[in-house]
Amino acid sequence: MKAQIILAAILLFPSGMGMAQSVSMKGDSLDKVQVLALVLGDVPSSRVATLVVERGIIFQPQKTYLDLLKKVGADDGVITAVRVAQRPPEGPDADAAPSRDAPLDRDQILNLLLTGMESDVLTQLITVRGIDFEPYDEYLHAYEIAGAKPDLVGAIRQAGQSKLGASTMSMTSHEAAHPKNAAGTPPAKIVRMPGEMESTRVVSQAPPVYPQVARNARVQGTVRLAAMIGIDGTVEELEVISGHALLIKSAMDAVSKWKYQPLELNGAPVEVQTEIDVKYVLVN
Repeated sequence: MKAQIILAAILLFPSGMGMAQSVSMKGDSLDKVQVLALVLGDVPSSRVATLVVERGIIFQPQKTYLDLLKKVGADDGVITAVRVAQRPPEGPDADAAPSRDAPLDRDQILNLLLTGMESDVLTQLITVRGIDFEPYDEYLHAYEIAGAKPDLVGAIRQAGQSKLGASTMSMTSHEAAHPKNAAGTPPAKIVRMPGEMESTRVVSQAPPVYPQVARNARVQGTVRLAAMIGIDGTVEELEVISGHALLIKSAMDAVSKWKYQPLELNGAPVEVQTEIDVKYVLVN
């Protein structure tokens, strides 16, 4: 089946090799045919991804097109490059997609690294676009293993510091609720930690009590809570994001007693914003 797809693509674009070579000599944004020709031609994935990010694209890459690229041999890094280079969706039938100005997430950076994208190109991309996550040392180490050079690691770290500065500026309501203490010490900074990462920092965890009324009604599912973890690792604030009404109180009662390993950033204690999932499963 894959061979038939590749053959069909070659028949549709018989000059794929020549076109791939001509694309590398031009500075214009790429169209659908040019990107496909690069994938079909004798061009390394790292170069394809670099060209796509450097030049940009002049089309909205819908799912059918991305599926075609995968079927003819495009790897995850090339697909990610096409996604981050894409323009905002146009028209009611366009697939939903982020703007070309949207910050990069963890997986996008990793996929581009694994493709072998040129370091200076990815560094520039991160400098311009920023990132949407806190670059903890665990992430940076993972990127180094994947081939990130020092300048790229530095750009990721700097983008994270810019994001942290913006996020703490937006926390005025929380800071108002946590004024300076009697000694005049300013409130701790706040960082955003993904739920799956923060869950590894739990040091004591009270299991939730399954409400009998929920058992009788055969209710099960997940309660998702937004949490603020204090500098001492205790749960200071909880808000409900989603979950069945019969399970919410039980989940909040349990999580409010949890204890986390305190987090420090550059040697200073910080408060942590995160999300917590509490799962309820009926056992027959």
